[in-house]
Amino acid sequence: MDQQLLARLEHWHEENKYQLIIDTIESLPQEQITPELVSQLARAYNNLGTVGEYGLFQKAADLLLSVREELEETNHNWNYRLGFSYYYLDREDLALPFFEKALELLPGDADTLELIQKCQESLALPVQIASFAARTARCWQDFLAGEGELRNAIDGGDSEAIVEKCNSLLSSAFREVSFELGYSTQKQKYELILTPEGMRSTLFKLVYFASQAPAEVQQHWNILVGRQKNQGFGLRMAGEEVTAEDVQVLATFMENRVALTLCCEKLGHLLQANEGVVYNILSILCDQALGELAAIRYIDGFEVVATPPAGSILLSQLDALLQKHFGQKYLELTPEKVCEWYTGYSLNPPANREEWYLREDCYVGITTLTPLVREYLSGEEGIMNEYHADGAVPGFFFMDFEGIAKEDLLERRDQAQQALEAAIGSDITFIGGASGGDYSYLDFIAWDLRKVLDAAVEVFQNLPYPAVGFHSFRRDVGGVILKRGE
Repeated sequence: MDQQLLARLEHWHEENKYQLIIDTIESLPQEQITPELVSQLARAYNNLGTVGEYGLFQKAADLLLSVREELEETNHNWNYRLGFSYYYLDREDLALPFFEKALELLPGDADTLELIQKCQESLALPVQIASFAARTARCWQDFLAGEGELRNAIDGGDSEAIVEKCNSLLSSAFREVSFELGYSTQKQKYELILTPEGMRSTLFKLVYFASQAPAEVQQHWNILVGRQKNQGFGLRMAGEEVTAEDVQVLATFMENRVALTLCCEKLGHLLQANEGVVYNILSILCDQALGELAAIRYIDGFEVVATPPAGSILLSQLDALLQKHFGQKYLELTPEKVCEWYTGYSLNPPANREEWYLREDCYVGITTLTPLVREYLSGEEGIMNEYHADGAVPGFFFMDFEGIAKEDLLERRDQAQQALEAAIGSDITFIGGASGGDYSYLDFIAWDLRKVLDAAVEVFQNLPYPAVGFHSFRRDVGGVILKRGE
């Protein structure tokens, strides 16, 4: 490598001449741009970036990832720079492992230690990132400004332009979002269908987002959550067109759910070679036959078999069967009602709890988001990372109930929830609670965490709990005390 060039780049870096670094490296012939120069280029983009604007930091991250294989295991700077990019993309969950690797390669580095601490603090209390409430408000304003162009694109039938435009309009709220677009001749409105792709955890974000749609948007648009029921839907795959008429299904009913065994002989030739594709096709067909909300609420997984099971019916007949079995509550299903469906659970706290994490004392609880509780108890953070990426924070209040009679604990928890709902409004969604030997727990999703915690400080001052704290659903981070006894 040209050492004189490296020296010039370092000198320009010290003089904050980042655009000159970028112009110089990008003007070189491609064969002369080494992994080290790519890393230098990414550093310049990082340094030109502005907090709260993601474009240049994403550019830097993409550059660094292009030379990951060459530099990740041995290069401190590469790991530090990628961690830096993710940190300013408000993805501390992604940044932290790279800062930790950078520290391993350069022990004691002060800059790396400082950013590790900042990442840990942000993951425990992510109030400095743009909240999902703020992102949602901005997104709807962006949508309002550009929806006329989107309607024109739909009328013109240019599918590529439609998807690109809609992705652009929704990007200020979501890092990733799935959607479908169309026009309802019955209601004479365009439709934006936000789909959680079968993920119950994603459904809560979409419900909040849709609830904030301004009246001006709704003049031309129906904003829907979940794929809608479409009995005539078909998929073309591997030379075969498959509809619900081609799929046979056996429904096995449980108390509030149903397990499905499906067979599609048209796809039999794919089942051995590419089982995942078959599952994906049948999953989409189930969503279309029942509606995605019904599939999320009632389907307890499904099995795919090669031959039709005895007693099976056509998938196109399943909707009527479920209506008959589950009755009126099936017909009145809404996104909000799916999010309000509670599941009870019980736990066995360890006998010796000299050192224990919050909620390890729990013996009983209810939740509308079982996967979140399950991940927390097992030390996983997938759902938390998904929410963090969009500025939303699932968490819980832990409340010391010393001096409160045990028979009054549930009533006190309900009182706390009602008081918080009145103070905070739509920027909090409660998702359950739990009872433990040491604390009572109240679970929620904060769409604006700072607003939620500021209100909680005031609310809990007037409630009888001697001490109250906040903790996110990340098990291995710290909590924050909101009220302390004498």
